[in-house]
Parts: sequence; C-alpha cells; structure tokens
Amino acid sequence: MNFSASQNRILWSRFLTHGGDQSWSFGLPLALVNTVPGGIGSVALFYLIVRVVHMLLITRVCGLMDRWDRLVTARIGIGAQTFGVMLSIIALHLFPKFHTGVFLWSEAPIQVIGPFVLITIGGIAAALGGTLMEVTVSQDWIPMVVGKQGLGKVNSRLKQIDLFTELIAPVVAGLLLTTFRSTDALPGIYIIAAWNFFSFVPEYRLLKSVYDREKRHGGDAFRPPSPVPRQNFLDGIRKGWLEFLRQPAAGSMISYSLLWLTILSPHGVLLTGWLTANWNVSELAVGIFRGMGAIFGLLATVLFPVAIRYFSLVSATRLFILWEAFCLAGAGCAFALGQEAVMLFAALILMSRIGLYGFSLGETEIRQILIPAESKGRVNGFAQSLTSLATIGVYAAGTGVVNGRGFNVLVFASIGFVVLGAALFFWWSITGSASLKILSGPGSAIKNDFASE
Repeated sequence: MNFSASQNRILWSRFLTHGGDQSWSFGLPLALVNTVPGGIGSVALFYLIVRVVHMLLITRVCGLMDRWDRLVTARIGIGAQTFGVMLSIIALHLFPKFHTGVFLWSEAPIQVIGPFVLITIGGIAAALGGTLMEVTVSQDWIPMVVGKQGLGKVNSRLKQIDLFTELIAPVVAGLLLTTFRSTDALPGIYIIAAWNFFSFVPEYRLLKSVYDREKRHGGDAFRPPSPVPRQNFLDGIRKGWLEFLRQPAAGSMISYSLLWLTILSPHGVLLTGWLTANWNVSELAVGIFRGMGAIFGLLATVLFPVAIRYFSLVSATRLFILWEAFCLAGAGCAFALGQEAVMLFAALILMSRIGLYGFSLGETEIRQILIPAESKGRVNGFAQSLTSLATIGVYAAGTGVVNGRGFNVLVFASIGFVVLGAALFFWWSITGSASLKILSGPGSAIKNDFASE
C-alpha cells in the first residue's frame, strides 16, 4: 500500500520514538534494581506510585488536546517525555554515591530520598507525556490525516512498527546494558537515554511537517472545533465519567480494559516468574516465549485488514476477541494439567495474542470513528485510566501470591475477565446497532455490519 506524505511521516516518527520508548521501558527497571537502595522493593514502590498518579492525572492531561492547538499538545507531550528521561538520569547518577550496605526506608537519609523523589517525578512525567502522544497521534492526528477508509491499513502498520520495536529494542538495550556495565554506574542506561533524546528531535520535526502540510491543505482541521471550559478536578472527573459512559463506543472501551486484568501474557512479570521458579523453564526459553509473543502479534496485523474486507470492522473485531477468549480458556485447561502440558499452555497463550492484537486494532478504529473530535482527549483519557487501574489491580493481586494455589486463582481469574470482556463486546456489538447505524451507509468503514442482525 502507498501511503501519503503525511501518513509516511507519522509512521516514521512512530518508528523513531517507539524504539527509544521500548528500550527505556526495558532498561530502566534493570538500572533501578542495580542502583536504587532497597532493590526490588524500592523498584516496586516506584512503579506503584507512577501508575497510581498516571491513573489519576491522565484524563486531565489528555483533555489538553481538546482545548489546545494540536502542535502545542505535541510539544507538551514530547517535552514531558524529555523532562522525565532527563530527571531520571540525574537521579540515577546520584543514587550510587549513597548506595552502601543494607538499606531501610525507615532510616532513609535525605541523600537517598531526594534522588528517589526526582526519579519518581521523572517517571510520572515520562509516562504522562508518552500516553498523551499516543492518544494525540493515534486518536486525533491519524483520523484527520487518513480518513475512514484508510484507517485499518494505517493502524495495522502502526501496530507492526510497535511490535517490531518491541521485539528488537529490548535486545539492543540489553546488549548496551551488558557491554557498558561498570562497578559504580550504568553507562548503558545513559546511552539509552541519549537514544531517546535524539529520537525526540526528529519526532517533533516530522509531526510539525505533517501539521504544516495539513494546515495548508485543510484550513483549521488541526484545531479543536470548539473551546472546552475549564473544570475543577473532582467536577471534571464526575462529568468526564458521565461523558465517557454516554459514548457509543463506551462498551467497546470497557471490554478492552477488561483484557488488561490478566497475567496470561508472554510479557507478564508474574507469569514469567512462575514459569522459571515453579515449572523450571529456563530464562532462554522464557526469552524466546516473549519474542514469539511479538511475532504472533505481528501476524494479527496481517490478518486483521483481510478480515475486515470480508466481515466488516465490528464483526471482525468480534471474531478476534472471541478467538482470544477461546485460546485462553484452552490455556486454562492446559495449566490445570500441570507442568507436563507447559508447551501446550505456552502455545495457546501465543495463539491468543492474535486475537488480542486483532481486537486492539479493531477497537482503536472504532474509537477513531465514533468518538467526536471535540472530546477525543477526555474520552480516550478515561479509557487510559481504566487500563491503568486494571494494571494496578493485577499487581496488587500478585502481591498476595505466596504459593502455587494463589497463582492458580490468578490464572483462572484472568481467563474469567477476558471471557467477560468478550461477552461484553459481543453484547455491545449487537445491542449497540441503533447508535452505530449512522456509520453503515456507503463508504463507511463498518458498512453493512448490522444488515443481518
């Protein structure tokens, strides 16, 4: 497929920055474990704080794109990421000077608390900026630049870029951390930070060129259609939830958030820990398992555009989430058989990734089409807060696992939430037909979807 100049620039900006994002998200936890006093416990505290604050603030942050010029929003998102990485590097540089002996937070000196506060602020800024850019580009810029008919193919290419960098960037980051390791610092993480800094510059220049080009050809298309009044924090949350629930795509977004309430992922920390500690799976095998997860995700990006040619957008999306539920139900049966069925268990989880990533592509396109332009930021912000809440729930539940029986509960609860998400989407895709028929006319991305319903 030939993409327009603006579409190609957006894709290139995604490639440049997502590689840096993936390397940073892989390398930072390893750097923290080896640098921050308190080890894994301090790292867990760091990520818990970042996730909770992200959940509380992301709706307000994403609401900026409904009120401000699109290029200003991009500057804020990229600036927040740059600031976050810079602050984190400063904090990591300070930590080793005070990292000696056994560390207790109850006796933490100010020389340790200060860098921890800095790195936490940096983590929050980077997370909020990254999510703002993700929502701005995928839910706002792309629908305006591409149009309904080309959304499926562009979304698939974006997902391919994400999965390719997810597969390659951690390997490169791991080599950097290993090659440039020293006794008193982690020069490898400094190189990864520089990689991010240098990727932010071309990302902004590419997006600005798209902005300038589209402004020349589309007038005010890159400005919000109407000003959004400011609200206080609590009132904004209350009205935001009401607005979110009134959206035609609300059922689809809630279904997607339920899929995050699972530990059955090749990238899941809890699952990989279980496989190595309880089923004696080697680290190499777990690494291959993780890489295969990305490969099966790439397969979904090839199959989904084909599926929507035969089944339409909503019907194809429904098939993919049902496939994921079916595969994970089978994985639950394999898990019940014990360690002897580990290959079957892993294979079914990998097969489920086709359903997950295919559903993610369809759900993204449904949002792009159904959410009004004037509220894309606020609505997508609430959707992001739901997935953050689900992630927090998974890690909170994981803290209660002290034996194999506890992990069994998490496995079957994960399957239950995925099945619930599939059932909700199935129900929404049928009962929501009245509100979705506005898109069933000629030329619609989901035309004729409800002709037989």
